[in-house]
Amino acid sequence: MIKPLSPNEEARQAVIRELIRTEADYIRHLTSVVEVFMAAAHVLQDNGKMLDVDTSRLFSNIPDVLNASLAFWEITMYPMLADAVNNGHP
Repeated sequence: MIKPLSPNEEARQAVIRELIRTEADYIRHLTSVVEVFMAAAHVLQDNGKMLDVDTSRLFSNIPDVLNASLAFWEITMYPMLADAVNNGHP
């Protein structure tokens, strides 16, 4: 039988779930910026459009932020989620 969580543990688990959702959403949004908007800007520039826009300044370090977020997910979040699923605990 699964032991019910205390109110404090339930609140803690709710915060952890929100952190996981927020980080996953953030990674999805950054990925969209890189794959859609940055790619579109570069294609436009390759075709002679938007040449007055400095895309390195416009998007500054977004790819680096995405890579850092992905590394954080792979090192921290994914193992925590895998452990919870594999062991059947929150």
